[in-house]
Amino acid sequence: MRLIVEQRAALLSALAPAGPADWDRPTVCAPWTVKDVLAHMVEGELNVGRIYRGEVKEQGYIDPEEGIAKWRALPGEAVRAALWQHGTAAQRVLDAMTEDVWRAPIKAYGCREVRQLVRLHAFDVSVHGHDLTDALGVEPVWGPALPFLVEFVVRAAPPTLRRRGLEPEGSLLVSVGDRRWLIEASEGGWRVDHSPSPERGAASFETDEESLVLLATGRGEREELLRHAAISRDGQIGQRILEAWRVV
Repeated sequence: MRLIVEQRAALLSALAPAGPADWDRPTVCAPWTVKDVLAHMVEGELNVGRIYRGEVKEQGYIDPEEGIAKWRALPGEAVRAALWQHGTAAQRVLDAMTEDVWRAPIKAYGCREVRQLVRLHAFDVSVHGHDLTDALGVEPVWGPALPFLVEFVVRAAPPTLRRRGLEPEGSLLVSVGDRRWLIEASEGGWRVDHSPSPERGAASFETDEESLVLLATGRGEREELLRHAAISRDGQIGQRILEAWRVV
């Protein structure tokens, strides 16, 4: 919860100097522009806010293009102000959230409890915030969020590999600094061991926090990111798992 408010505030500060020439800049989320990504984030704050307030308990698929289209006629400065306004409203509910609400059952965006949605909210604010700072060529603000984002993409690896139809075979030891995880085939599916020994894993992958998040979210130049990483043991298995590991 603290990460959401900190990332939102840091992003709004980074966006403060943006002017008319900036809103139509392309982003990694092609064909979305800077203003489009910003509008998508506003829609996200509106939608999660309704769930946090208990107005909605089930939410099916929402076409992001429909949400963005509502904001395209407005100037970028108005969309930026809306992120502050609706983000602040969602944050007020978060700050007052009780334990009962934190664990309340929902069925939205693949989340079964409100607390899972809060983690997804923090992920979206941080990653889309990076999309915006990257497009504007300004210093990224997601540095403090990277430890959380690494944990998020690692936890998301098993359902991601299943969704992408990767046959459960082999294992990959992922090392980021002094943290390690083992993504492995298990009982016809995929799982994560959060405390593996360094000797485990058919393949081994070692990189830094930012590179792992960029790779797992499809940001950055893949080949460049892999050149600065170390893949050892069975490289074929390692490449196979890394190729399918695309959280968004």
